[in-house]
Amino acid sequence: MGKERHYGNKALKFKDTLLIKYFLKTKDFSSFAYFLAEIFKNQGWIPSESNLIIVYPSYISKIELNELKRILQEIMSFPKFAFIPNSAAILTALGKDTGTIIDFGHFSTRIEGIFKGFPNFESNFIFPIGGHHITQYLIDVIFEKYQYSSTHPLYSIAQKIKEDVVESSLRIDEIIDEIATGSQEYDFTIYLPDGNQLTINKEKFLASELYFIPELAHIRSDNLIEFIMRSIRAWERDQIPIMLENIVLCGQGVKIPNLKSKLQQQIKKRFPITLNVQIFEDSQNPNAIWKGASQIYRNSQKRMEWE
Repeated sequence: MGKERHYGNKALKFKDTLLIKYFLKTKDFSSFAYFLAEIFKNQGWIPSESNLIIVYPSYISKIELNELKRILQEIMSFPKFAFIPNSAAILTALGKDTGTIIDFGHFSTRIEGIFKGFPNFESNFIFPIGGHHITQYLIDVIFEKYQYSSTHPLYSIAQKIKEDVVESSLRIDEIIDEIATGSQEYDFTIYLPDGNQLTINKEKFLASELYFIPELAHIRSDNLIEFIMRSIRAWERDQIPIMLENIVLCGQGVKIPNLKSKLQQQIKKRFPITLNVQIFEDSQNPNAIWKGASQIYRNSQKRMEWE
């Protein structure tokens, strides 16, 4: 937003600085407020004539929300504010009021439960693995022994590999054995910007295993399944079956092929066979959060808790 220009490696430190996840990570609410003010200015909107609804992730604390509201009021002078959890917005967009939401974020994965529209904070957990760790894992294992001379950032290459190649598998151990013995062909060739190429095979399966084996990312933690179990078991016994039938995946992990199937398989193993486990995805609508938030506003605007 400044006038000074930067190029090459010097410019990389500003990468993603206009993404919401950057502002949330750094808690730079002032920059976010000025960014929002610029959007209002370009659209010809007048803040003093608008009420603002903030859709927020569960890991943002009440203190941080109040600080964000204070800064926005100072810079933009909105008359009223309302807060809607993004988990509630996702459920609403799917036509539900109950569910266990698994939100695959950039730096972590958040698990949150809502029953009949009411949250249970004892069911909220943060698993310390996100899309960033998968990208970093790919950088570490793929380029560790490769003398890469291009000036093209390795992170961007690994990010592309993650989006196009990484997948989960229900039989990861068998695949690793097949690759080691050469009995099956899993090679995938990557063409690099410097004209070289490299081949990966087991890496495209192991990357998603970080959700099940966090030690692969050098992080000491229980795996994602353990966190999901704690979240669901935080509810009353008669509520657990309903929570199992309404597990919702959203965020970056939704794009990983077969991850949904593997999660479903692992969760089923942890509960009696008589209980049904159903997992839904919000991948059909990339704007599900905003659609759900608008529905909440439209259906309950007279009962909105404006501040």
